[in-house]
Amino acid sequence: MDQITLYKSMGVLVGLCIGIAIAILILFLTKNNGKIKADYDERQELVRHKGYKYAFYTLAICNGISCLLDICGLQLPVEKSVEVMTGIAISITVLAFHGIMNDCYFALNEKKNSIMVVLPVVGLFNLATGIANSMTGNIFVDGKVGFPAISFICAAMVFVIFIAALIKGTDDGGSDDEES
Repeated sequence: MDQITLYKSMGVLVGLCIGIAIAILILFLTKNNGKIKADYDERQELVRHKGYKYAFYTLAICNGISCLLDICGLQLPVEKSVEVMTGIAISITVLAFHGIMNDCYFALNEKKNSIMVVLPVVGLFNLATGIANSMTGNIFVDGKVGFPAISFICAAMVFVIFIAALIKGTDDGGSDDEES
């Protein structure tokens, strides 16, 4: 392993640890009762289980397409990490979209307004990271879209989830029962 690869790996690992720490902090701050664990009622749990099933099938289809492309000898102009992460982002979006449309995305003990502030901030952070990577010329590696482009994928995923939540909130008359 050369020096640059080691530094890149360490940077990804440190970034992942910081991201996990921030996610735990956000989970704590967005709950009404100070717990990290989300509380859902029985109906929400049943609907969420169906959403997990849809997300699983979505990921299975994405992975199946990836395998089929490999078997056929077809190469997408993206690194494998980007291809895999795109499938994961699509399946997370399916899960979130299903939850939002069926009123089970937000837990009973969650501050919906806090989540609606955090989502665009996370999206903008990922977008800024992607722009910074593109300005340094790190997006393309050997003629393929490289790992740093995953920031754009994550930004798109978060913005789709945010827009779906905004639309659903508008459809419901903007009521926010979770805050009471």
